[in-house]
Amino acid sequence: MTNHSIGIIGGADGPTAIFVATSPGWINFFGLIIVVFMLIPNIIYAIRHRGEKNRCTSKAMNILEQIGRYGCILLMVFNIGLKEFGFSSAPGLLVYLFGNGLLLLSYWVCWAVYFKKPRGSVAMAMAVIPTGIFLLSGICLRHWLLVTASMLFGAAHIYVTNANNK
Repeated sequence: MTNHSIGIIGGADGPTAIFVATSPGWINFFGLIIVVFMLIPNIIYAIRHRGEKNRCTSKAMNILEQIGRYGCILLMVFNIGLKEFGFSSAPGLLVYLFGNGLLLLSYWVCWAVYFKKPRGSVAMAMAVIPTGIFLLSGICLRHWLLVTASMLFGAAHIYVTNANNK
């Protein structure tokens, strides 16, 4: 007999009970979907522009960007056992879903524009929007480590993007 635990993310009651998981609860499937949709245009760009060099000369900012990036990606997907992880209410869940949906849509629109004609202003928007997605997710989930990682990523990613588009 298998032992299935049923958990409500964050222990919230009421309408948030829609967000019931039949898994152990250590994977945020919505977060996984968001990350996958964020990565798709990046992978397409990387394949089309193999060998493109990073023109940012600050080794520290490049390292901080990667720490922030991978930290955000991992924290979006995996619940590492912090009790603070979860939605506090149904409106929090709705803000998370609709807010991230709108941000993802705007991110894809920016990528479509950038694929047609690369511009620094669009590249900067594509640096800010993922930061917004990570930050919104962290706040809505009350995942303070994700909030911290998103601020680190945002500052470094915007710096590196600016350096690459001068």
